[in-house]
Amino acid sequence: MGVDIPRKIVLYNQSREKVDFKKLKEFVWGNFALKLEIRQNFPANKLSIKDLTLEFAKSRVRDINNPLAKHSPLPLEIANEEHYLKNNKVNPNLIYDALKLLLLFEKLLKVEDPGNCQIVLTDRLLGTFADDSRFHLRSIVCGYPSIISISGIVEAPARPKEFYLIKNRLVLLGLWEQEEDNVRARFKSRFIDFGDKRITEVLKGFISQALFFYFAKNPFCEERACRLFNSHWQEDLIYSQVKTGRFCKKHARSVKNLLIQERMEK
Repeated sequence: MGVDIPRKIVLYNQSREKVDFKKLKEFVWGNFALKLEIRQNFPANKLSIKDLTLEFAKSRVRDINNPLAKHSPLPLEIANEEHYLKNNKVNPNLIYDALKLLLLFEKLLKVEDPGNCQIVLTDRLLGTFADDSRFHLRSIVCGYPSIISISGIVEAPARPKEFYLIKNRLVLLGLWEQEEDNVRARFKSRFIDFGDKRITEVLKGFISQALFFYFAKNPFCEERACRLFNSHWQEDLIYSQVKTGRFCKKHARSVKNLLIQERMEK
């Protein structure tokens, strides 16, 4: 039985991070024979600015310990969201409910590109509540469209344990603010940070995960040396996406079969 192959991948870019989109296009074409189309922002004309800012404000997470907490957005929160929309710049420290944003983006993009794999690239920090009611930050949330968070790439996978031990000690001594840059520099090879050139390489893996979700509903792999590995640690993320940078044998075959089917359908 064949799979549903998208005509192309459409990536709506809401991020201010410097990304080498040329390399991403070459990767997608070279591995999947699909065109990657980059569009700046997404069509928001289905909602007024007032309604859109309200939806973003309602999607903010105030209490990560209470998944059932409900709140009405404050006027300042709504004003902030309007400022973010007009300037395409968000606060990367604010956390948004990924599932609420997924529903919002689906509403905006549902009939925009039927038959295409749609991805929203955002600087907003995303999270979801798990079945155990614990809150987890996310780098990617797969759906229609899928959402990839630059802030999530930086913040969701845990940094090396030594980083937190040093940070906690410096916080207790009241020295973290003045030593933070030095500590981050010390560990820079062991985690992805904002402005990191490796982000482009990491995005290749997350775009692949969004595509595998589109046609197989299963975007992840258990093998660490695979671009589809669901990394919970920064060092795993760097290993699977940067140091290894390839698909495992199983998913390499899946990609090959996908290309064969696509050529037959053409």
